[in-house]
Amino acid sequence: MLADRREPHDASFDEVKDRVATAWRNDKAKQAARDTATQLAQATSPDDLKARAKAAGYDAKTQENFKAGGTLPEFTASDLIDNALLTLPANSVSKTPLDMSQGFVVLANGDRKEPDMGDTFNQQRDSIRDRLLATKQGQVFDAYMKGLRKQLEDAGDIAIYQDVIDRAFSTGSTDEDDTDTSVPGLPPVGAPKAPITGPGGRPLTPPPPSSFTPPGSPAGAPAGAPPRLPNSTKPAPAPATKPATPPAPAPKKP
Repeated sequence: MLADRREPHDASFDEVKDRVATAWRNDKAKQAARDTATQLAQATSPDDLKARAKAAGYDAKTQENFKAGGTLPEFTASDLIDNALLTLPANSVSKTPLDMSQGFVVLANGDRKEPDMGDTFNQQRDSIRDRLLATKQGQVFDAYMKGLRKQLEDAGDIAIYQDVIDRAFSTGSTDEDDTDTSVPGLPPVGAPKAPITGPGGRPLTPPPPSSFTPPGSPAGAPAGAPPRLPNSTKPAPAPATKPATPPAPAPKKP
Protein backbone atom coordinates (compact mmCIF):
# COMPACT_ATOMS: atom_id res chain seq x y z
CA MET A 1 0.00 0.00 0.00
CA LEU A 2 1.38 3.39 -0.99
CA ALA A 3 1.76 5.38 2.22
CA ASP A 4 3.27 8.64 0.99
CA ARG A 5 4.50 10.34 -2.17
CA ARG A 6 7.08 13.11 -2.51
CA GLU A 7 7.51 15.12 -5.69
CA PRO A 8 11.01 16.09 -6.96
CA HIS A 9 12.31 19.20 -5.19
CA ASP A 10 15.47 21.03 -4.16
CA ALA A 11 17.10 19.31 -1.21
CA SER A 12 16.94 21.09 2.12
CA PHE A 13 19.99 21.69 4.33
CA ASP A 14 18.91 19.02 6.82
CA GLU A 15 18.86 16.43 4.04
CA VAL A 16 22.36 17.13 2.68
CA LYS A 17 24.24 18.54 5.68
CA ASP A 18 25.99 15.24 6.39
CA ARG A 19 27.21 14.89 2.81
CA VAL A 20 28.25 18.54 2.66
CA ALA A 21 30.21 18.22 5.90
CA THR A 22 32.02 15.08 4.63
CA ALA A 23 32.92 16.71 1.31
CA TRP A 24 34.13 19.87 3.10
CA ARG A 25 36.39 17.87 5.41
CA ASN A 26 37.82 15.90 2.47
CA ASP A 27 38.58 19.09 0.53
CA LYS A 28 40.28 20.63 3.56
CA ALA A 29 42.38 17.50 4.11
CA LYS A 30 43.40 17.32 0.45
CA GLN A 31 44.35 20.99 0.41
CA ALA A 32 46.46 20.50 3.55
CA ALA A 33 48.19 17.51 1.97
CA ARG A 34 48.89 19.49 -1.20
CA ASP A 35 50.42 22.36 0.82
CA THR A 36 52.63 19.93 2.75
CA ALA A 37 53.78 18.19 -0.44
CA THR A 38 54.60 21.55 -2.05
CA GLN A 39 56.75 22.49 0.95
CA LEU A 40 58.59 19.16 0.83
CA ALA A 41 59.20 19.60 -2.91
CA GLN A 42 61.35 22.66 -2.12
CA ALA A 43 64.15 20.31 -0.99
CA THR A 44 67.41 20.68 -2.90
CA SER A 45 68.55 17.03 -2.80
CA PRO A 46 67.26 13.57 -1.89
CA ASP A 47 68.95 13.78 1.52
CA ASP A 48 67.34 17.16 2.16
CA LEU A 49 63.96 15.68 1.20
CA LYS A 50 64.40 12.84 3.72
CA ALA A 51 65.23 15.35 6.47
CA ARG A 52 62.22 17.55 5.66
CA ALA A 53 59.88 14.53 5.52
CA LYS A 54 61.13 13.26 8.89
CA ALA A 55 60.63 16.69 10.44
CA ALA A 56 57.03 16.78 9.12
CA GLY A 57 56.31 13.31 10.54
CA TYR A 58 56.61 11.29 7.31
CA ASP A 59 58.85 8.37 6.38
CA ALA A 60 60.75 8.56 3.11
CA LYS A 61 60.53 5.41 0.95
CA THR A 62 63.35 4.36 -1.36
CA GLN A 63 63.49 2.02 -4.36
CA GLU A 64 66.74 0.74 -5.85
CA ASN A 65 67.22 0.08 -9.57
CA PHE A 66 63.91 1.56 -10.65
CA LYS A 67 63.05 1.07 -14.35
CA ALA A 68 60.21 2.26 -16.55
CA GLY A 69 57.15 0.17 -15.84
CA GLY A 70 58.34 -0.66 -12.31
CA THR A 71 56.57 0.05 -9.04
CA LEU A 72 57.42 2.16 -6.01
CA PRO A 73 56.72 1.06 -2.41
CA GLU A 74 52.96 1.16 -1.66
CA PHE A 75 52.19 2.22 -5.25
CA THR A 76 51.21 0.41 -8.43
CA ALA A 77 52.82 0.97 -11.83
CA SER A 78 51.88 4.38 -13.21
CA ASP A 79 52.75 6.38 -16.32
CA LEU A 80 52.82 9.57 -14.23
CA ILE A 81 55.61 8.18 -12.06
CA ASP A 82 57.54 6.85 -15.08
CA ASN A 83 57.39 10.16 -16.95
CA ALA A 84 58.41 12.17 -13.89
CA LEU A 85 61.39 9.95 -13.02
CA LEU A 86 62.64 9.52 -16.59
CA THR A 87 62.90 13.30 -17.04
CA LEU A 88 64.34 13.96 -13.56
CA PRO A 89 68.11 14.56 -13.48
CA ALA A 90 70.35 12.74 -11.03
CA ASN A 91 70.53 14.00 -7.42
CA SER A 92 67.48 16.24 -7.77
CA VAL A 93 63.90 16.58 -6.43
CA SER A 94 60.76 16.99 -8.51
CA LYS A 95 59.19 20.39 -7.88
CA THR A 96 55.71 19.24 -8.88
CA PRO A 97 54.01 16.79 -6.47
CA LEU A 98 51.98 14.04 -8.16
CA ASP A 99 48.29 13.72 -7.26
CA MET A 100 47.82 9.96 -6.89
CA SER A 101 44.87 7.97 -5.56
CA GLN A 102 46.82 7.26 -2.34
CA GLY A 103 47.74 10.93 -1.89
CA PHE A 104 50.38 13.37 -3.05
CA VAL A 105 53.84 12.04 -3.94
CA VAL A 106 57.12 13.95 -4.03
CA LEU A 107 59.75 12.19 -6.14
CA ALA A 108 63.53 12.46 -5.89
CA ASN A 109 66.22 10.85 -8.02
CA GLY A 110 69.58 9.85 -6.56
CA ASP A 111 71.91 8.03 -8.95
CA ARG A 112 70.90 7.78 -12.57
CA LYS A 113 72.30 5.44 -15.22
CA GLU A 114 71.76 6.66 -18.74
CA PRO A 115 70.77 4.11 -21.42
CA ASP A 116 73.61 2.42 -23.27
CA MET A 117 73.79 3.89 -26.77
CA GLY A 118 76.98 2.08 -27.72
CA ASP A 119 77.76 -0.58 -30.31
CA THR A 120 74.72 -2.71 -29.52
CA PHE A 121 72.33 0.12 -30.30
CA ASN A 122 74.29 1.30 -33.34
CA GLN A 123 74.19 -2.20 -34.84
CA GLN A 124 70.41 -2.45 -34.46
CA ARG A 125 69.56 1.16 -35.23
CA ASP A 126 69.37 0.69 -39.01
CA SER A 127 67.24 -2.45 -38.76
CA ILE A 128 64.88 -0.79 -36.27
CA ARG A 129 64.52 2.26 -38.50
CA ASP A 130 63.89 0.13 -41.60
CA ARG A 131 61.29 -1.98 -39.78
CA LEU A 132 59.42 1.08 -38.51
CA LEU A 133 59.63 2.69 -41.96
CA ALA A 134 58.22 -0.42 -43.64
CA THR A 135 55.36 -0.52 -41.13
CA LYS A 136 54.48 3.12 -41.75
CA GLN A 137 54.71 2.70 -45.52
CA GLY A 138 52.35 -0.27 -45.38
CA GLN A 139 49.83 1.69 -43.33
CA VAL A 140 49.97 4.68 -45.69
CA PHE A 141 49.63 2.46 -48.79
CA ASP A 142 46.68 0.57 -47.30
CA ALA A 143 44.91 3.81 -46.42
CA TYR A 144 45.62 5.19 -49.92
CA MET A 145 44.24 2.09 -51.64
CA LYS A 146 41.08 2.13 -49.54
CA GLY A 147 40.49 5.80 -50.28
CA LEU A 148 41.16 5.33 -54.00
CA ARG A 149 38.81 2.36 -54.23
CA LYS A 150 36.02 4.27 -52.48
CA GLN A 151 36.58 7.25 -54.77
CA LEU A 152 36.38 5.10 -57.91
CA GLU A 153 33.30 3.27 -56.65
CA ASP A 154 31.51 6.54 -55.86
CA ALA A 155 32.37 7.86 -59.32
CA GLY A 156 31.11 4.66 -60.97
CA ASP A 157 34.45 3.96 -62.67
CA ILE A 158 34.76 0.44 -61.24
CA ALA A 159 32.29 -2.23 -60.18
CA ILE A 160 33.05 -4.93 -57.63
CA TYR A 161 31.34 -8.28 -58.26
CA GLN A 162 31.64 -9.62 -54.74
CA ASP A 163 29.61 -12.75 -55.49
CA VAL A 164 32.10 -13.80 -58.18
CA ILE A 165 35.02 -13.17 -55.82
CA ASP A 166 33.35 -15.21 -53.08
CA ARG A 167 32.72 -18.14 -55.44
CA ALA A 168 36.28 -18.04 -56.76
CA PHE A 169 37.79 -18.25 -53.27
CA SER A 170 35.17 -20.48 -51.72
CA THR A 171 36.26 -23.92 -50.45
CA GLY A 172 32.98 -25.69 -51.15
CA SER A 173 29.29 -24.97 -50.76
CA THR A 174 26.68 -26.94 -48.87
CA ASP A 175 23.67 -25.41 -50.64
CA GLU A 176 21.87 -28.01 -52.73
CA ASP A 177 20.23 -25.34 -54.90
CA ASP A 178 23.56 -23.82 -55.93
CA THR A 179 23.98 -25.09 -59.48
CA ASP A 180 26.20 -22.28 -60.81
CA THR A 181 29.36 -23.93 -62.07
CA SER A 182 30.72 -21.03 -64.09
CA VAL A 183 33.55 -20.58 -61.59
CA PRO A 184 34.99 -23.84 -60.26
CA GLY A 185 35.68 -23.97 -56.54
CA LEU A 186 39.01 -24.86 -55.02
CA PRO A 187 39.36 -28.09 -53.01
CA PRO A 188 39.54 -27.69 -49.24
CA VAL A 189 42.96 -27.28 -47.71
CA GLY A 190 44.36 -30.65 -46.63
CA ALA A 191 41.83 -32.71 -48.64
CA PRO A 192 43.17 -36.17 -49.65
CA LYS A 193 44.02 -36.66 -53.30
CA ALA A 194 41.89 -39.08 -55.33
CA PRO A 195 43.76 -42.31 -56.25
CA ILE A 196 44.77 -42.88 -59.87
CA THR A 197 42.79 -45.74 -61.37
CA GLY A 198 43.27 -47.79 -64.52
CA PRO A 199 40.96 -49.98 -66.58
CA GLY A 200 38.21 -51.53 -64.54
CA GLY A 201 38.71 -49.04 -61.69
CA ARG A 202 41.84 -50.82 -60.42
CA PRO A 203 44.22 -48.46 -58.61
CA LEU A 204 47.56 -47.87 -60.27
CA THR A 205 50.55 -47.90 -57.98
CA PRO A 206 53.85 -46.72 -59.51
CA PRO A 207 56.85 -48.95 -58.77
CA PRO A 208 59.38 -47.68 -56.27
CA PRO A 209 62.19 -45.59 -57.79
CA SER A 210 64.86 -48.10 -56.74
CA SER A 211 63.32 -50.96 -58.80
CA PHE A 212 62.24 -49.02 -61.90
CA THR A 213 64.24 -49.66 -65.09
CA PRO A 214 63.53 -47.37 -68.04
CA PRO A 215 62.72 -49.06 -71.35
CA GLY A 216 65.61 -49.39 -73.71
CA SER A 217 68.23 -49.93 -70.99
CA PRO A 218 70.66 -52.78 -71.65
CA ALA A 219 70.23 -56.01 -69.75
CA GLY A 220 71.98 -55.99 -66.42
CA ALA A 221 72.11 -52.17 -66.25
CA PRO A 222 71.67 -50.76 -62.72
CA ALA A 223 68.28 -49.38 -61.73
CA GLY A 224 67.87 -45.72 -62.54
CA ALA A 225 70.50 -45.76 -65.35
CA PRO A 226 69.61 -43.57 -68.35
CA PRO A 227 68.16 -45.52 -71.32
CA ARG A 228 70.21 -46.17 -74.38
CA LEU A 229 68.74 -44.80 -77.57
CA PRO A 230 68.20 -47.52 -80.21
CA ASN A 231 68.92 -45.25 -83.16
CA SER A 232 71.75 -42.80 -83.15
CA THR A 233 71.54 -39.57 -85.03
CA LYS A 234 75.28 -39.56 -85.76
CA PRO A 235 76.20 -40.52 -89.38
CA ALA A 236 77.68 -44.00 -89.85
CA PRO A 237 81.44 -43.99 -90.36
CA ALA A 238 82.70 -44.66 -93.92
CA PRO A 239 84.05 -48.22 -94.57
CA ALA A 240 87.78 -48.46 -94.32
CA THR A 241 89.58 -48.84 -97.70
CA LYS A 242 92.82 -50.73 -98.19
CA PRO A 243 95.73 -48.80 -99.73
CA ALA A 244 96.32 -49.49 -103.41
CA THR A 245 99.22 -51.92 -104.23
CA PRO A 246 101.67 -50.41 -106.70
CA PRO A 247 102.21 -52.47 -109.94
CA ALA A 248 105.32 -54.68 -110.19
CA PRO A 249 108.14 -53.27 -112.32
CA ALA A 250 108.47 -54.70 -115.84
CA PRO A 251 111.51 -56.97 -116.42
CA LYS A 252 114.37 -55.33 -118.23
CA LYS A 253 115.51 -56.72 -121.58
CA PRO A 254 118.92 -58.31 -121.59
